[in-house]
Amino acid sequence: MNYNKNVMKNAICNPKAQAIYSAGRDKEKREWNRHVAGYILDEFLSKMEGEDAMEFIQYANVLTYISVGMFDSSVQYIETAILPNIQSETLKENARFLVGMLRESDNFPKS
Repeated sequence: MNYNKNVMKNAICNPKAQAIYSAGRDKEKREWNRHVAGYILDEFLSKMEGEDAMEFIQYANVLTYISVGMFDSSVQYIETAILPNIQSETLKENARFLVGMLRESDNFPKS
């Protein structure tokens, strides 16, 4: 799901998107990112179910950055420090999925 604030605001046919937007409509920038971080992490962890995450566990610290709304920094870390070191194609695919969600959901303008 795309958790970008503007996308969710206009997703009138999606009750989940409308509920998330309604609960956080007054939030801006990193505050919005923190608001949707749990949903993003839930989707990512659902994709990881059934995978041997031992290879990825050494990078679990990035999940903290995501949970506090630091999406851009997390994307940079995943792309430079995590992806080049992951051997499993499935884990690489899951990490790329997470990067995509973070990029499209980021509501904090880049400087």
